[in-house]
This record gives sequence, structure tokens and C-alpha cells, in this order.
Amino acid sequence: MRTHRQSILKVGFFSNKLRLWGVGGELLGLAALMYVPGLQKVFSTAPLTWQEWAVMALFMPVLLVADEVRKFVLRATTRGPDAKAK
Repeated sequence: MRTHRQSILKVGFFSNKLRLWGVGGELLGLAALMYVPGLQKVFSTAPLTWQEWAVMALFMPVLLVADEVRKFVLRATTRGPDAKAK
């Protein structure tokens, strides 16, 4: 979530390069925890199956759409000079 009110389509998916690097680093760290044998033993983790990855992939757009709907409702119900432009 980049803003509380503006659509991601207006702000842009890739407009914050530092955040993209952070997300990439986080994904690499999580992959290491799941797939590097030494880290698996230390953290008691196991690799995800392709079915588990598929379930996660299916829910990503659901969360994006739900947040965009929330932002749309917020913009539609708080018009005027008192509305904050976050």
C-alpha cells in the first residue's frame, strides 16, 4: 500500500525503487530460509509445494482489488475541502 487514498494505477507500481529493492531482498531472504538446507534446520522450515505457491498467487490479486475498492469508497465518501489528500 503506497497511499491511503490514491489508486496504485495513479501512483504507479514501480515508482518507488527503494521499496522494490526492499521487497526483492525480503523475498530472497524468505527463499533462503525455505530452500537452503542449513537454514531449514536452524529455523525448522521446509520448501513450499507448487500448490502452496499457486494458492498464494491466487490471493495476491484479491488483496490488490480489495484495497483498490477500499480506496475508491474512501475517495467517493470524503469529498470536499476537509478530505485529506494522502
